Amino acid sequence: MDTEIPVTQALKENPLYWELLKSDVVASARNLAMAYQASGQWWDNFGATIEEGNENDGWGDPPEQLHVVGLVKDVDICWSSIF
Repeated sequence: MDTEIPVTQALKENPLYWELLKSDVVASARNLAMAYQASGQWWDNFGATIEEGNENDGWGDPPEQLHVVGLVKDVDICWSSIF
């Protein structure tokens, strides 16, 4: 199923955003989570980035404080695996 995305002025002004919309966002998020879990340094930097943003008045508009959490991979679950 191919859904057509309307091209707005914002998309015309930001080709990188357009390319990201066309990409497989779920696969990109999975790859990010796997790389994040494989590196202790990434783990530490991710938490430090959240804490730094919280100290600088928060994230978003309006700014909000984020909880320091980690990324987790999604996994297929076989509910009947006990049997």
